[in-house]
Amino acid sequence: MTDNEIYWHAVTVLGRLGYRPHGDPHPSDVLAEVDLGHLDPDRLHTHLVHSKVVRLARHRLDGTSGGPRVRRLRELITDTDDHERRRHATAAEPVRDVVRLVAAGGLRLMKGMAQQPLYPWPESRHVGDVDVHAPDLTGALHLASALRRRGWCWDFKEFPWIKKDEAGLVYGQLGLLLRAGTRPVSRVDIHFGAYSVGYAGRMPLVGWQDRSVLGARVRVPATETALALIAAHALGDTRLSMKDVNDIHLLVDDATVDWTSVLETVRIAGALDALEQLLAATDVVYGLPAGAPRLTSGRRPLRPTGLPSGVRGAHFGGHARTDETARGTVAPEEVARCAAHYFEADLRPRLAHRPHAAPAPMAGGRDRCWRLLPDSAWPDAAPDEPVPDGEITRETIAPGLVLVRLGDAAVVRLDLSAEAEAARPEVFLPTLDGHVTPASVALARRLAGRGA
Repeated sequence: MTDNEIYWHAVTVLGRLGYRPHGDPHPSDVLAEVDLGHLDPDRLHTHLVHSKVVRLARHRLDGTSGGPRVRRLRELITDTDDHERRRHATAAEPVRDVVRLVAAGGLRLMKGMAQQPLYPWPESRHVGDVDVHAPDLTGALHLASALRRRGWCWDFKEFPWIKKDEAGLVYGQLGLLLRAGTRPVSRVDIHFGAYSVGYAGRMPLVGWQDRSVLGARVRVPATETALALIAAHALGDTRLSMKDVNDIHLLVDDATVDWTSVLETVRIAGALDALEQLLAATDVVYGLPAGAPRLTSGRRPLRPTGLPSGVRGAHFGGHARTDETARGTVAPEEVARCAAHYFEADLRPRLAHRPHAAPAPMAGGRDRCWRLLPDSAWPDAAPDEPVPDGEITRETIAPGLVLVRLGDAAVVRLDLSAEAEAARPEVFLPTLDGHVTPASVALARRLAGRGA
C-alpha cells in the first residue's frame, strides 16, 4: 500500500457509520498503529479533516485509551470538532432561516444539508456550506436579496460568477457569508441553472423529492440526482472523501436506485471515473447492493487530499477535452488548453490597463466564467481616477442584473428588490482573469456611491 492508501484505510475505519459483525477493522487497530509510530497523529488528523469525518472519528475514539501519540490525535480531533460545534451553534438560527426561505421560495437544498437527515445521527454529517439550487438567476437573486437584508455579505474569496451558454441561458453561482464579527460562521452557495462541472462542463439537475430539513418541508435531489451530484462534485474537488462514501452508502441502502439514470447523468458530466472510484471505495467499506453497477475502467482521478497544484491543470484540461469532444464542438484542444491554464493561473483581483480587461459586451460561452467582484475585493485605484466621458449603455444579463458600460469601463449592477433600494446599490466588477481597469473601478465607485 502507498502512504496515502495507508492513511485512507485508517480514515475509513474511524470515519465509517458502523461496523459489520465479522471482518471489519476496529478503531483499536488504528490506535495501535498510531501508538507504534506507524501513523502520524497530525497527518491522520489532516486526512480526517479532508474527508469531513472528524465528528465521527471523535465518536469512535470515545472511551478508548492509548499512549501520548493517541492522546495527541484525540486532542486534535476534539479541538477541531469543538470549533465546528461553536461555529454551527452561532449560525444555527440564521441557517434555519435560510432553509425556511428556500422552502417558501420553491427553491431546493442539495449536498450536505439535504443528506444530513438520512444519517442515523444527523449531527455527525459534516455540513460546511448551505447549498441551494434555483432553476434560474431570477430565483437566485430573490434569495440573495433576502439574505443581504438579513446581514449576509458577498463572499470575498469565492466570488459570485455567471456563464452564458450557446443558447443564451445563464447559469452560475452566488456565494454569501454570515460573519460573527470578522469571522465567517456560515456560507450559502446559490447555484442556478445547470450544475457546472470542471471548466466548461455541465450536468442537468432534473430529479427532486420532498424531505424534512431542520423542521421545514423542502425539495432535495432525488436519489439518482444526489448520487450524480456526489460524483460531479468530487471530480471538481479532486478529493476522495469518506463523507462521500458514507453518503453513497446511505443513499443506495435507503432506496431502489435507477442506476441507468445515474450513469447517464454522470456521463453527461464527464464524471464516470470519479463515480467508479467512489463506488469501489463504498463497496470495500460497506458492500454495495447486488444491482449496483460494476465499472471497470480502473481509472482513479481522486486523491484523499486532492490533486496538488501542477497536476490540477492537466486534470481539468483532460476533462474539458473529453467533454468538448463528446459534445462535437469544433475546438476541444483549445478549450482543454484554456482549462489547464485557468486552473493553474493567478486569478487574484488586480489592476490592468489593457483595454480588453473590460467585457465588450459580456460575451457568452461555457468556457467564459465571469466572476463578479464585490466591493470588498476591488483593487485599489487612484482616488482621483477619472470616470470616462461618454454615454452610459446598459445590457440586461437577466432581470435585475445589468452590465453598465461607459467607454472602456464596465461594471455589473444588481438591483435586488425595491426593499433594498434604501441601501447602497449592489455593484460588481466583472472579470475573466482577475484583471479590471482603473476606469472600471472609478465607475464602480461612482455607481455604488450615487447610483446610475
